[in-house]
Amino acid sequence: MADFYHHLGQALLGLQMGGDALDALENVIILAPDDSSSYKHYGLAAGQLGQQEVAEMYLRNALRIRPNDVDALHNLGVCLMQQQRSGDAFPYFARAVKLNPADEGKRKSLEALHNSLDESSA
Repeated sequence: MADFYHHLGQALLGLQMGGDALDALENVIILAPDDSSSYKHYGLAAGQLGQQEVAEMYLRNALRIRPNDVDALHNLGVCLMQQQRSGDAFPYFARAVKLNPADEGKRKSLEALHNSLDESSA
């Protein structure tokens, strides 16, 4: 049953139906509390709805379960940047790139953040 809700939550998230995705993913968390991807996707759905603090909490839970999840690291970095916490975001972007240096999108995010931090300190 957890798989059904997980796939439903991902589909709803892809359709930009964050509120419905939260409902489905909450069921996954109840049924399979050690499933890191359900926390990650819940965080993405909360972020879609502008609930950045909630998104941060769920992304951190995903990383507690699976610390080297490159997408969760990157998404937490994005979430922190949306909260105007660029300095806090840097280590998450850096770790995501270190774990998967071939991912050009994540590398570009890190470079953009690094450049913005350099500009703000100048």
